[in-house]
Amino acid sequence: MENANEVVIANHHVIHQECNLGLDRLTIEIRPEKLEIYVSATSDAFNAYVNRLDEVLSHIHRAFPEVPINESIFDFGVTSLQLLRRIGELVAIGIPIDAVDIFQFFTPLQVSINVAKRSLNTKER
Repeated sequence: MENANEVVIANHHVIHQECNLGLDRLTIEIRPEKLEIYVSATSDAFNAYVNRLDEVLSHIHRAFPEVPINESIFDFGVTSLQLLRRIGELVAIGIPIDAVDIFQFFTPLQVSINVAKRSLNTKER
């Protein structure tokens, strides 16, 4: 990823809104109807988040290839055992995800947005 005020990840525009807060204060607003994700953060935090989001989303998409990024994982026949196995594989490669993330956020994009933010917050501490 390059330094920019706007990047495109999975056909969604990720747009930077400058603010002087650290990674732990990074705020995200999703506008699915416009395929836009607004991230309020410093430039460095925005760039770190965009890189991590791209990485996490690509791993989650590989783990759930049958699921479009804006559709519920549960609508595509993923069984409980498959879900647990795939989550285990993601954790094994360093993606801090658990079943609660899937049940709380449903779609690969929503899961990725939240896991990427959480993983940056964890790295910062």
